[in-house]
Amino acid sequence: MMRYLIISVLILLSLNSCKPFQLDGQNSTWVQESLTNNYFADYTKETLYRGRIEVYGNTITGLFIAKRIGEHEHRMVFTSDFGNTLFDFTITDTSFHVNYVMEDLNKKIILNILKRDFTAMLKVVNPVDKRLDTGASWGFKSETDNKYFIVNKDDGQLSQIVLFSKYKRKVDLNFTTDENKELRQIEIIHHNINLKITLIN
Repeated sequence: MMRYLIISVLILLSLNSCKPFQLDGQNSTWVQESLTNNYFADYTKETLYRGRIEVYGNTITGLFIAKRIGEHEHRMVFTSDFGNTLFDFTITDTSFHVNYVMEDLNKKIILNILKRDFTAMLKVVNPVDKRLDTGASWGFKSETDNKYFIVNKDDGQLSQIVLFSKYKRKVDLNFTTDENKELRQIEIIHHNINLKITLIN
């Protein structure tokens, strides 16, 4: 009898762990096919951030600059406190070009992580398929890109982008704005690896 109980519990746990990832909330009518991230949409704006990368107990600090240079194109550079360039990327909706990357970071797995994180952060027009009412915010889901865009109901500001795989939440990009709706801080927090990137304006 105990054996059957244990087997039943294990089956229930395995079924629950295989449940597709979804934010909590109620489906809500949504007619638009895209959502705009305006934080890096201005061609004339080049914002400088203090950057901090924490990875497996190591910390890198420096300056981060991102600028929109084309309709679907951004350039971003991260330099150390000593003035050395750590990486310099050009990102479009469909491509990722490495202009320069320091040798220690020039590994496929690292470049793929940075590509995914920064493409999500910089992409201006994002396809969305449905909207969830999560209480104080709307959650817009993109099945195409495996993302949720969390928008505050009170001020219409994008506060978070959630990247997910089929079954797990993988990365949170948190945006903090001031009273003038200017972007002041970005936190990129990974749930599957020990990596956090903080950018402060």
